[in-house]
Amino acid sequence: MLRLHLRRRTTLFLTQQTRWLAGLLWVLSLGLLDAAELCLPGAADLIASYRLNDSAADQTGRHPGVLSSRAYFTNGVIGRALFPNAGGVRIANHPDFEVRDQLTVSAWVRGTNVSSFSYIVSKTWSLSYSASYAFYAVGGLYFYVTTEGRNIALSPPSPASIWDNQWHHAVGTYDGKKVRLFVDGKEMGAGSNASGPILYTNPALGGDLIIGGIAPDAQNFSWPGAVDEVSVFKRPLSLPEIVALGDVSSIRLCQGLPDLSTPPRIVLQPQGAKFSLGNGIILNVQAEGTGPLNYRWLRNGQTIPGATQSQLRLDNARIDDGGRYQVIVENSAGSVLSETAVLTPLLNGLPWADLLAQAGVITGPSGTGTGNNQDATLGPPEREFRSRRGGRSLWLRWTAPQSGALTLTTAGSDFDTLLGLYRLDSQNAWFRVGEDDDGAENFASSLARPVLQGVEYYILVDGRAGATGTIAFQWNLQAGVTTTPQVISQPRSSTAGAGAAVRFTTVVTNAPVVQWYKNGVPLAASARVSGVTSPVLDIIDINEADLGRYRLQLASGIWSDEVTLQLAAGFSPGQIVPTYSASDKLADILDDLETGVAPARLPRERQAQLAGLVAGTSGTQIFSTAGSRRDDGEPVHCGVAGGASQWLAIRPDIDGPFQISTAGSAFDTVLAVYRDTGLGLEVFDGLTSVACNNDAAAGLNTSFVEFQSSIETVYFIAVDGVGGATGTVKLSFQPKQDLRLVPVLERTSAQLKLRLTGALGQKVRLETSDNLKNWTTVSTIEVNVSDIILPPVASSGSQSYYRVVTQ
Repeated sequence: MLRLHLRRRTTLFLTQQTRWLAGLLWVLSLGLLDAAELCLPGAADLIASYRLNDSAADQTGRHPGVLSSRAYFTNGVIGRALFPNAGGVRIANHPDFEVRDQLTVSAWVRGTNVSSFSYIVSKTWSLSYSASYAFYAVGGLYFYVTTEGRNIALSPPSPASIWDNQWHHAVGTYDGKKVRLFVDGKEMGAGSNASGPILYTNPALGGDLIIGGIAPDAQNFSWPGAVDEVSVFKRPLSLPEIVALGDVSSIRLCQGLPDLSTPPRIVLQPQGAKFSLGNGIILNVQAEGTGPLNYRWLRNGQTIPGATQSQLRLDNARIDDGGRYQVIVENSAGSVLSETAVLTPLLNGLPWADLLAQAGVITGPSGTGTGNNQDATLGPPEREFRSRRGGRSLWLRWTAPQSGALTLTTAGSDFDTLLGLYRLDSQNAWFRVGEDDDGAENFASSLARPVLQGVEYYILVDGRAGATGTIAFQWNLQAGVTTTPQVISQPRSSTAGAGAAVRFTTVVTNAPVVQWYKNGVPLAASARVSGVTSPVLDIIDINEADLGRYRLQLASGIWSDEVTLQLAAGFSPGQIVPTYSASDKLADILDDLETGVAPARLPRERQAQLAGLVAGTSGTQIFSTAGSRRDDGEPVHCGVAGGASQWLAIRPDIDGPFQISTAGSAFDTVLAVYRDTGLGLEVFDGLTSVACNNDAAAGLNTSFVEFQSSIETVYFIAVDGVGGATGTVKLSFQPKQDLRLVPVLERTSAQLKLRLTGALGQKVRLETSDNLKNWTTVSTIEVNVSDIILPPVASSGSQSYYRVVTQ
């Protein structure tokens, strides 16, 4: 116990309890426990277990339930959960459920404002005495048993604050002497005295077990909230077992509750093909596993909107339907990513050449064709191609038959392309007419530039970071158009402290009307946002609502580069932060390391020598994943097939335990950390996993990892969304710290400001008392670096005590 003395006799206490949670050992009030003790009870003690993942199945296979037609399923603690809706699940009576004086009932519950008498789980026996044992709610939550002699023994209640629309783990036990209720691993009161065997006379109702209400039809006193993971054991569980049962991660780690849900397995992979334009294309996948199975189709790593069936139909096929297709199959037990099916449009081959001097000639104002850069190499002058690295370039030559606007695109290619257009100037020197990366959907490229009659132009298509595959190429000349909007100078991404003013500057020509877009939507002017229809965009007093992707549209199909706005927490308003931004592509991160940190480009194996990739050893990077995609070849992070990842590089300046968390993020995240061995040729070849996590703890959708960092190593962090979810990420990182309260940061007559630090993502309660006996919860906090505002003491000379308790 740590005691901090503050002025005016306000005293804070820091207490720690023990539990094994997501790989972290916490400290129990009853002393330290070996990790082996903190596993679930053995299957031999289990009567029945209902995961309620879209069915009423019993995981032991012995006591299946019947689902009411009224009931439906919603998001649960693990997978799905039951919403009884004046219905629920009925399990036929069986002698297994008629335990005498050794019993545990466990359930996860979620509700709001429970003011009327409602049953959650009940073992019925009569209308007048309701249940042999049951959970019910009215105000707070109760557990009771009815013993012979029709004596009802009611547990002490939970506080009504449990109904906050969050998941809570409830456990009721009976050992023949006491009826006890535990909520989130903490006992409510000291139990209620009881004696004798439980009564099971059930003269009228058959003694069925009901989840979501009470017999005869589960409509009486129906539970108005949600319930999940209901289990019945034939002995009272110990406190360590109850704590472990409430840790979702231990279900996967310890022997105990059997999980009969089968993760999906693909038995028939989608097959690629070459297709003729205008024809229909059908891709199929067959998978098996516990239903329902959900499907998400991807093209070149990008989710295809509305493609959520086992069959993907592409009617009236176009060139840009070409690409690398995969499907993610998911259920409550896991996910699997299919093999790649490549669709290639049937077009004439073009005379691509590996060397500029040998570039083949194409003619005419428009045309289409294919090529393949599998065997291409890199030579001058493509080594100077922008800051983005290629490596497998091919060349064509084309002479403009007329002056006009030339449009080039690689849409329909099955890899991430780079595109360039060049000519020789009057001094016989190379002149860049235009270059593009990702100007079209699905990592394809697009350019629109004015060209002059009789001038010979050189066209370059390269693979981003050495990517290879089939090129689908189109060119079209709009004759007579002598001026085309162009971007002369691109905007740059920005990371700043909250409250700063940010400017995105673009230099353009021949663009009388322009429009800024944010996350694919036209940006509207406001009191804080100006210049939305000019080349220079200004945003003042920035906050999280401003985070995202910005780019300027000059004309239909002509855009500036896409840039991002991100926040770095903990910096002063107005401060521009010298840190790297999170990026949709790991290849961009690798290029930025080579070109932005050192004056010369560094080979990949020397990246570990680079310094300061983010602002400091501790901090929080806040960014949006809206519009993020999965790169082709990207690892399936932590075994969870996401689909909307962002990457960030960090180099801790310490050797020792290091923590990263997504606590405070707006969606269900997956977090993975890698280091790069420098081996292999492709972007992801050299990555080796350091740590990964899906859910930091039971009931949390945020993620947490801890690993031994090395001062000599650059770590690559990936944040993805479960099921392809996107939103605002708060990525916090720091050396491991003990949980502690920092004394007064600020004090006024109205408030007292403290700072709480500790393990990132750790969930704690702030409690207060005036007598050190009765404690009241002030708030629940996910630890990052949290400033806590406390109310002032009641009057001069009075005392207020505060403590932080781990959940």
